[in-house]
This record gives sequence, structure tokens and C-alpha cells, in this order.
Amino acid sequence: MKGYFTSRFRRAFSSPTRVKGFYAIMDKGVVGLFGVVFGVLIIRQLPKEEFGAFLLSESFRVILVSSVDVAVGQAIIKYISERGEDDTPAILFNSLVFKAALWVASTVALVVLSFFASDWFGGAGVGELLRLLPILMVSMLLNNQPKQYLTARLEIAGVFALYLSLFVIFLIGFYIFSGSLTTARSVILLLSAVYLINSVQGWIRIFGRVSLASRIDAEWMKKIFFFSKHALLNNIGMNVYNQSNPVIIG
Repeated sequence: MKGYFTSRFRRAFSSPTRVKGFYAIMDKGVVGLFGVVFGVLIIRQLPKEEFGAFLLSESFRVILVSSVDVAVGQAIIKYISERGEDDTPAILFNSLVFKAALWVASTVALVVLSFFASDWFGGAGVGELLRLLPILMVSMLLNNQPKQYLTARLEIAGVFALYLSLFVIFLIGFYIFSGSLTTARSVILLLSAVYLINSVQGWIRIFGRVSLASRIDAEWMKKIFFFSKHALLNNIGMNVYNQSNPVIIG
């Protein structure tokens, strides 16, 4: 019986495609587990008012970061998977520039909105959280870039390792700073640090294989823009709809 299961296990993982499929499942599992554990810990940690303010700021973060990163990330994965390594520096560099431009636009929108947030949402600290969100946003945008490169190269085990590391770093950070995590501001700062550390891990992982020694290329910027624009608009609409309840209820 033992030999039977051993042979079946070896056969199942003898194919590289099946191994990648296994890591893809584990990858999504870690992301889901992170979300559940994060939610449970933060609900138990934050006072009611602070948790409500955090949820509101998180809704704006999801609308902006998810919309930008999914749209541009799809372009990164498409073009890197189709092109050779010679084009990779230009793709990564110009996509970073494109993300940076969208991040600046998002930051301006958040800062402007922050001056009206207290009156609209009935919380004095909401405006401060919106002005703090760009720090978390930039750490998340930097965090996803190496993962998108690894996904394009079908190095799913590497993506899984980075997501697992992100989860572990968060748990360690939460354990160390749990006594200080009593405000939505402190949670946003912790998440920013966690994503930034994981970003460094991701860039180190692809360092030496990928160079960012490139320049702004009008042709690549145009390709990224035209490929991303429909996905960007679609994701913004979908995310606004999905996050409308927390924003409207406040």
C-alpha cells in the first residue's frame, strides 16, 4: 500500500507542469490564508472606531492599488512572456514609470480627498489615513513587480516563496509590535514595512537576471498604455462597485 501511494505521488509530481500547478494552488492558498489571518488579528486588535477607519482607508487602497497593479501587471506578464530577455529591462523599467505616474495621480487624488474626508465620513482621523495610504501603495506596487516577472517566466515556485515569506514577515511583525497596534495608522505603517521588506526580497531574487538599466521608451509606454487602459477602467469600475458599501456607509 505504501509503495502504491509513493508511486502515485511520484507520478503526480514527475511533470514540471503539474509541479507548477501545485505551487500555483499553494500560492493562492497562502494569499487567502494571509487575508483571513490578517482580518481576524486586526479585528481583535483595533478598537471599533479605529477598525472602521481602517476598513474605509482599505477600500480606497483596494480601488487604487488593485486597479493599477492588475492592469499594468497584465501587460508586464504578457510582454515579458512573449519577448526575450533583451527586451525585459525596457518592459520592467517603462512599466515602473507607468505605475509611478498612476501612483502620483492617485496620491494627488487622495490628498485632495483627505481635506474633505472628515466631513464626509464623520471621522477626524480619516483624512490622515488617506494621506498615509500612498506609502502603503508604493510599497505594494514595488512588491508586485518581481512577482509579475516570475509569473511571466512561469517560475511559480518563486512566486509562492515570496508570498509565503510575506505572510511570515507579517506574523513576525504583528507579534513584535502587537502592543503598539492600537490605531489604523499603526496598522498601515506595519503593512507598509512588511510589503517593503518583501519587495527587497523579490528584487534580490531577480537581481542579476534582470537589469533596470533602460530609459523611457515611447514605444513601450504606448504598448503598456494601450494594453492596460481597458483593464484599468474595468478594474476601477469593478473595485468601486465592490467597495461601495464601506465607502458609502463610512
